[in-house]
Amino acid sequence: MNTENNGYDQAEPPAWAMESFNRLSSLEAKFASSLFLQEAPNVQAIKHFETYVAFLKALKAKTILPPRYWSYDVALAISYIISLGSTSDLSDDLLTAKTAWLLAIVGFFRLSGLARVDLDKCSISEDKVLHLCVVAPKETRQGSRITKTITIHSHPDLLLCPVTAYSVYVSRIASVTYYIAHPAFPLINIHCLFRSLADHSQPIGPERISKHIRRIMTQVGKPDDAPVPKARALGATLAAQAGIAVDDIVVHGNWSSKAIFEQFYRISAMTNNNLTLATLDQQPRSLSSRVVMMMLHKFVYYIKIY
Repeated sequence: MNTENNGYDQAEPPAWAMESFNRLSSLEAKFASSLFLQEAPNVQAIKHFETYVAFLKALKAKTILPPRYWSYDVALAISYIISLGSTSDLSDDLLTAKTAWLLAIVGFFRLSGLARVDLDKCSISEDKVLHLCVVAPKETRQGSRITKTITIHSHPDLLLCPVTAYSVYVSRIASVTYYIAHPAFPLINIHCLFRSLADHSQPIGPERISKHIRRIMTQVGKPDDAPVPKARALGATLAAQAGIAVDDIVVHGNWSSKAIFEQFYRISAMTNNNLTLATLDQQPRSLSSRVVMMMLHKFVYYIKIY
């Protein structure tokens, strides 16, 4: 689209747009624009109209994004899980909550993904590595639906081990073979993982799985004004804070790019590194650093001489 003669600076929204939308909250304006597009006969054409572009610029200019510095204390939830005791001795409801929470946290699962796990395609290797197969999750690859395998390693503490929780859950709750139609592809049947507590032959969907996960998630420490975190976002954020490479996190969570993870899923920008200490540390540096500094000093010395 040619924008050379619009009559206003592209870097700033025009004054009329700002004045028109200052009386609206950002939420009201976004709602109004979404309704407008729903009723429009040619959505794509409208999105390129100069008026609509100016509207969005004005809207973004008056929107203040919330901070991403929530401090979540997962140690409280871990302590709660440990306090429950042996996984095999848990009641059915606690076993379901523990299994769903552990798998969601370490697997960076969406709720819909947990509901699409196909037990027929899942396996545990000899070295206790769990491979969970998700049939046609929401993610796509080059526009096509995929079958995603999520690898989950065991934990040395059996009370916190997701592989142990999965094994106990399958043997007790999901022991009855039951197939359901895939929610997006009715002709495909999947051997579902999560079941109803009242009837183990009946599957449960994302909403019920969410309630089980929330039972553990509410144990996570957080500020009063912080929302209860989503398992997919919290697990990935904790991994980033622990120093796991963002590339590995993106692959494990099957995000399309680092930008998607950073912008929409990383719920805290805090790190575990003391940057003040690392920046101002006066302790001797490595040998290579000292050599470089000596070479620089010699270089400056010779310049002064000659």
